[in-house]
Amino acid sequence: MKAKKPVVVSDFYHKMLDHKKAHDTGLATMARIDIIWRKSLAPFWKNIKPKDINQELITKFINWHKEKRPGIQLVNVFKYLGNIFAVMVESGAMDIARRPKLELPMAEQKHHMEQKGRYITDEEFQAILMHSEGWFHLFLLIAYTTGMRKMEIGKLEISRLKKVGDRYVAHLATSDTKTGRARQIPFAKYLTTFIDEQVKSGSRYLFPAGDPFKHIQPQAIDMKWKQAKKAAGIVGKMREHDLRHSAASNMAKSGISAVMATTILGMSLNTFQKTYLKLTADDLIGATESAVSRLGKK
Repeated sequence: MKAKKPVVVSDFYHKMLDHKKAHDTGLATMARIDIIWRKSLAPFWKNIKPKDINQELITKFINWHKEKRPGIQLVNVFKYLGNIFAVMVESGAMDIARRPKLELPMAEQKHHMEQKGRYITDEEFQAILMHSEGWFHLFLLIAYTTGMRKMEIGKLEISRLKKVGDRYVAHLATSDTKTGRARQIPFAKYLTTFIDEQVKSGSRYLFPAGDPFKHIQPQAIDMKWKQAKKAAGIVGKMREHDLRHSAASNMAKSGISAVMATTILGMSLNTFQKTYLKLTADDLIGATESAVSRLGKK
């Protein structure tokens, strides 16, 4: 009689994938999970049995990953390893009390916190804008006013733009976004003249890379960002992605509902609140003063 194949971690990885597919996880996210599994998880975990998983094994994995996979952030790897453990618990293959903790080493916790976005002030943005020109000038304006991700803008096809009255509206399909969420983004009327010029070029993309049938590459955007930031005299960490943090915060400051803001930004309310909002006490004063104004006090 043929021996029964033992249940191992890779079996639960595939169950996790089935769960994510059933919940319409975007193609880009599915591809990222596949890469993380093949490069950072499968070599160590795929043939391990659930009963052999403990806290000591997590420590061994952290050390292995540090040696074998330098440069790959463990925080992203732990996210999906945690998903796999959750499937094990739901399937009854792991007792929840025996589920090990996935805690980043202190050095990586600090590094991860330092990577969190910052708020770009109006003055800082104006300074960067003054030292930008051509296509990058328009790119910055779109990023700052809409919060679109770098390559959602960089790969934006002109066919996705519809002119409604005196403004353009970007109609992003599921394949255009990181999360696989289709959405419509109205651009400010101020940008219409700039976009008109690009549309007249006859290129496939709003930001072509020389060849009208190829889009601008992320490296070109990053280079322009560094140059403009340096020319503006801004020191310290400030990423192009921080424009997205600033857009989210500015929407909140303007009193736009969280539902509308997250719809434009293409993110969950939880991500909007926990990761992207950068509000200070000064920004929140109006919230407490509004109650006093109801009493007729000044």
